[in-house]
Order: sequence, then structure tokens, then C-alpha cells
Amino acid sequence: MTHDQLNQARDRDLPASLAATHRAALAAREQAVRTNTAIVVFRGGVPVRITAEELRAAGIRRALITHAGPSSAGSACAPPRPTA
Repeated sequence: MTHDQLNQARDRDLPASLAATHRAALAAREQAVRTNTAIVVFRGGVPVRITAEELRAAGIRRALITHAGPSSAGSACAPPRPTA
């Protein structure tokens, strides 16, 4: 769903669920760094392993964008991209 579709949803909890998903993804990345473990995300239907070292090097928040490539648009696990 696009952000516009989420904002027009009849269920008021739906837009909040996207923000909750982003918070959960960030928490998972932070925990991976604390425990020195990797996370696995899906990009274009393909699992991608991101190590704690890669998360640290990318500043945690940017790690998924770095690995995402052009097929990450609309991914529920990727953090929101900054708008220009």
C-alpha cells in the first residue's frame, strides 16, 4: 500500500501499523548490533543477510537502504526514506 492509500484507509489502525512496523524493524537492527548477530530481510522476494558489522558501518538506520537497491520501494521492513 502507498502512504496515500494508508491515510485513506477505513481502519484507523492501519496507518499506525506502518509506523509500528518501522519501529519494530529499527528495534531488530539495534538488537542485532547489541548481540552481534545478523538479520535477514527480503528484497525483491530474495532473502538478504545483513551482519551486525554491516549495520554498525552503515549507522544501523541506513543499513537496509544500503542493501535495498531499487527494488525496496514499498517494503514494510525498510525505514522511511528521507524526502527532499
